[in-house]
Amino acid sequence: MDDRPGEMRAPSTRPRRPQPLPLRRPLWQRVLLLVLGLAVLAALAWVIFRPHTQPGRGPRANTPMPVVAATVQQGDVPVKLSALGTVTPLAMVTVRTQINGQLTQIGFREGQEVNKGDFLAEIDPRPYQAALDQAQGQLLRDQAQLANARRDLGRYTKLLAENSIAQQQRDTQEALVHQLEGTVATDQGLVDNAKLNLAYCHIVAPVSGRVGLRQVDAGNYVQISDANGIVVITQMKPISAIFTMPEDNLPAIIKRLNAGA
Repeated sequence: MDDRPGEMRAPSTRPRRPQPLPLRRPLWQRVLLLVLGLAVLAALAWVIFRPHTQPGRGPRANTPMPVVAATVQQGDVPVKLSALGTVTPLAMVTVRTQINGQLTQIGFREGQEVNKGDFLAEIDPRPYQAALDQAQGQLLRDQAQLANARRDLGRYTKLLAENSIAQQQRDTQEALVHQLEGTVATDQGLVDNAKLNLAYCHIVAPVSGRVGLRQVDAGNYVQISDANGIVVITQMKPISAIFTMPEDNLPAIIKRLNAGA
């Protein structure tokens, strides 16, 4: 039909051209678009929701720092040298009994700080007190015999001067006096030894430090041959620290040590 107004147009008998299908974008382009979209959203969110700092209180990264003048002074600068070291006590003493006997009392707590001479433990002193009494009695007996022999020696000396007795009798009495003097000296040694054993019943700390674990409980029979002893005391004050330093730092360290630093 004609295109004039009021007239209908007849349909065209020509075949319609097929429309081309839209092409799909490659995968990398879609991933790139997704990343860009997320970046834009993150930037918008930061602009909208960022904290607003008050004037005068925010960070001043771009503000120039003021520079002032100061007087030059001379002083020491601390120098620290770091090194791996080992702390070693100056004394570590194993307290052992010096006599055999029953342990009757413990006078320390594990981990306690003790001073030199503090009471640690006690061994039953009764056998050693009896031995001391016996030695003292024997000493008194022999001292009395020695005193009597010396008096007889004085009499024999006077009688010999008057030519009343033989020289041999006086010499025999003098030898008896010397023999008894030796006996008395032996008795005195036995008395001193008994006193020493009695003193060993009262065990005290040989050094100041911290006591460790108790190796034996009260009531046990302890002997001199016990390897573990009663307790170990570790001296803490003072204590030594052994460490290695580079050889280049040794002259400065030695100089400071020699100066009494």
